Amino acid sequence: MNSSEMAADAMPPALLSAHIDKLRRRDLNALVTLYAVLRTRSVSGAARLLGLTQPAVSRSLERLRSEFDDPLVVRQGNGVVPTQRARSIEAALASMMDLTQQIFASNEFHPATVQRDVHLAMNEHLQQLLVPRLLDYTARQAPGIRLFVRSILRSDMTVLKDGHLDMILGMLSPDEPLREMPLLRQRLLCVARPDVARNLLASGALTLSAFGKHPQVDAQPAGIGQISAMLNELFKGAHARRNIVCVVSSFEALMRALETGPYLGVVPELALLPHWHKTLAVVPLAFELPTYAVSAWWHNVANQDPALQWLREQLNQVCSELHCDFS
Repeated sequence: MNSSEMAADAMPPALLSAHIDKLRRRDLNALVTLYAVLRTRSVSGAARLLGLTQPAVSRSLERLRSEFDDPLVVRQGNGVVPTQRARSIEAALASMMDLTQQIFASNEFHPATVQRDVHLAMNEHLQQLLVPRLLDYTARQAPGIRLFVRSILRSDMTVLKDGHLDMILGMLSPDEPLREMPLLRQRLLCVARPDVARNLLASGALTLSAFGKHPQVDAQPAGIGQISAMLNELFKGAHARRNIVCVVSSFEALMRALETGPYLGVVPELALLPHWHKTLAVVPLAFELPTYAVSAWWHNVANQDPALQWLREQLNQVCSELHCDFS
């Protein structure tokens, strides 16, 4: 917090109201006119600079002379010279004009020059898949952007509103209205160690009943378990349940566990990419597993943020370049 913010916070309401009222009554446009006159040392030159008539500039100067109780500028030859009072405020006027320009230009976004920290939340497999690719975009186009990425927490929808988190990537069921941009659609795949898959498939594609009975490792990132809930829906009409022997908090941990024993697991297809043709195999099923959308989610307070708009465009491009082939 800067000194002006501290001063405003410390100012009693009645004094703050009087302060704002006094500013409101000032003719701030006339200060722009005075700045132009001081820069050009000419009333006619200021009029040309401002696109005004010379009488209009003279009227603005008259109002300020009354405010300051000082002539501010006096004629000399074809121009004007500032009084001591005008010289004493000339530097402050220049600073005010620069600051005003910065305020109105603050929404302009230039990736190459922006300096910004961006806070994202996504589950581990999306971090492994998207962050390296996203870093490639920011390093080349916006090197001043620093990415802070962590796992999703249950409290994150509130944190979005508070501005401490800029975006969530994943599958959400928000309790309050959030902005959403779909990024990609994920299939779920049943996977196992190759030898386990071969043994299970000896009699054909795995049925829902055989799938449910086989020991499984489940993943519930952030303890939310939305994919688990989707899978459990498959068994509602079958009056059965999945034979889950272990629950872990990430798909990476799930797949590591599958490498050690005769278990099944269900993972998003993108989570499988680093393991494909290495340690795991896709198990064909006689029924369809559900699909789901991965989206970027953000609060309306960040909707017009130009840096985040740019980053969402890069995320969309990164996701459009992802390809899966598990045939």
